[in-house]
Amino acid sequence: MFKQSVLIADRDVSFRQDLRKKIESLDYPAVFHESCNGPEAIRYINSLQPEVVFINASLPGMAGFDVIQKISHDPVCVVVSDRLEDAAKAMDHGALGYLHRPICTENLKRTLIRISSYETAGPVPAGKLARYPSRIFVAKGNSLKKIDTSEITFLRAERDYTRINILSNESFLSNLGIGELSRRLDPDKFLRVHRSFIVNLDHVQGLCRDIKRLMLVLPDNIEINVGKRYVPLIRELIF
Repeated sequence: MFKQSVLIADRDVSFRQDLRKKIESLDYPAVFHESCNGPEAIRYINSLQPEVVFINASLPGMAGFDVIQKISHDPVCVVVSDRLEDAAKAMDHGALGYLHRPICTENLKRTLIRISSYETAGPVPAGKLARYPSRIFVAKGNSLKKIDTSEITFLRAERDYTRINILSNESFLSNLGIGELSRRLDPDKFLRVHRSFIVNLDHVQGLCRDIKRLMLVLPDNIEINVGKRYVPLIRELIF
């Protein structure tokens, strides 16, 4: 049976061991790795490339959310925290789920089922709403600037905020997280291709790949790395 590589990142060794035992008790096939702080988690995730990461939101040395933004590998992430407000924050940072400490075995079981389903089916685009904005207002100094959504080339997560880039090479910082923006923009045009990136498909000029990565090419030769979890969505566009 294929075993997934799972990294547990938490400062508390007893918590890491307890979570590992709970996962094993649910007959989830896994090979485990452990990390105790933020910088170490980044090194392990990028080098070991686990399929799944359970990460504490408050790691020593670097917050778990910052780790998620800085890693180059793109695993399925589950944020663990004792603060309920971190649940929404986890979604905005591209995590698949959130587990509240102390972890309930039944909640863990549901999360593992979601991970298994996600790995099989890949990410699902956001459902269509009745209307999506054709123009938005963004902060520019002490005023608001109107931009057409057709001008947006890509959006990049910057911690709890999002950087909106447009055709004129200007960029604007939104107070909204990338998860919230992905729900507000038309999914027929704006596609989440990485935990940190949304691209406007109208401005994608091509695809390129190397041994390990698939990248989207945007105007001015900007290349956006496609996360492993989002590759199936791009493959659907190849005829």
